[in-house]
Amino acid sequence: MKTSFDFEHNGFDVIGEYGDADSGLAAILRDIPDLVVSDIRMNASSGLDMLRRIRENQLPLLFVLVSGYDDFSYVQEAFRYQAFYYLLKPLDDLKAQRLLLRIRSELMLRDSSGSKTYCNDSLGKAMQYIDEHLDSNFTLDEMAKALYINKNYLSSTFTKRLGQTFTQYKNAQRIALAAKIIREGEPRLLDVAQQAGFDSPSHFCKVFKKVLGVTPQEYKCVHKNTLL
Repeated sequence: MKTSFDFEHNGFDVIGEYGDADSGLAAILRDIPDLVVSDIRMNASSGLDMLRRIRENQLPLLFVLVSGYDDFSYVQEAFRYQAFYYLLKPLDDLKAQRLLLRIRSELMLRDSSGSKTYCNDSLGKAMQYIDEHLDSNFTLDEMAKALYINKNYLSSTFTKRLGQTFTQYKNAQRIALAAKIIREGEPRLLDVAQQAGFDSPSHFCKVFKKVLGVTPQEYKCVHKNTLL
């Protein structure tokens, strides 16, 4: 993990390393971090056990599980306890880097209460615009014109500061909204896709799988024990 995840280069401070869930949990409870990255397989208790106990203590941190098990039961358990991502081995440097960039952008949008905050600059205005228009299928050009910001400058700002393109960032926010709608009980895939700004259910399913690692149907099954 230490060689695959370049934490320091991506702005993270590593405050602890532990080989078992009990020691890790004790440290987390003493000094709550923003992010925990854990293997599922550890001595005695598992990474899933640690995640479950973290949620029982109502800690709002982000949790990434790394596993060599491509088994839907593990994915179910991970999402049941609100894992941010379920990453399969073997670890790939590019995949790990992209995940860290997603985590960094997510943390940038959080304050102590878990709500989103926006800087009063071009990027902050763009983020706010995206959040306020998640149900519509707008382009970078349309957003730039609405905000009176140069399109190329805005595109470059997303890549440099968030490590994501405009489309990648927008899709991540739309899928977060779609996941919330699914958790709240919306049964129709078409309705979920439309509320999240997707014109095509097939495109929605493709993007959902790419962002969260599971299909909308699998995600629904995890949270409601029934299929869309």
